[in-house]
Amino acid sequence: MPKRSESWYIASRVWRHLANVEAIDFYPLFRPFVLGFAIFIFPSVIALLNAVLSPTVRETSGMVQDSDKAIALLLKKKEEAVKSSKFWEIYVGDDQKGSREKWLKYTYGDGYCEG
Repeated sequence: MPKRSESWYIASRVWRHLANVEAIDFYPLFRPFVLGFAIFIFPSVIALLNAVLSPTVRETSGMVQDSDKAIALLLKKKEEAVKSSKFWEIYVGDDQKGSREKWLKYTYGDGYCEG
């Protein structure tokens, strides 16, 4: 059942067409009904979309379930690779201070003498 404002809208449009002795154009008059119907069925449309897309959501969550473990393993391997590089020994090292001798040798070459 149309709302009172919709009825007044339609009545005023029909009255204007009648007053101007014009043919009544019905398609624009259906707009309030179509908008009301679209608002009315919106929850049903959302429920339908959720029902159709729920298998996709379930399978996607199953695919990414163990991705945290894979990323942790990747980060561990990357840390091991960094620790085995000569730059890590120069700048950080096991004592977190690096190696001054290796840094001087890397920076100035073999001909540098300290002191």
